[in-house]
Amino acid sequence: MRSRGEHRVLPLPDGRSRVELVLDQSGPLAGPIGFLYGDLVRRYLRLEADGLRRRCEPS
Repeated sequence: MRSRGEHRVLPLPDGRSRVELVLDQSGPLAGPIGFLYGDLVRRYLRLEADGLRRRCEPS
């Protein structure tokens, strides 16, 4: 199985930015691993996104 992650920063029309966290998994085990661990991976991506938001947004 191969995993590749990306952080994408996209400009919004009002001058703000949007961040997308992308995880791409491929190979013969990608389906079973995604089925077994998909919820956990989504939880980790949410935690990462929340941490990034706290770090970047003013308090």
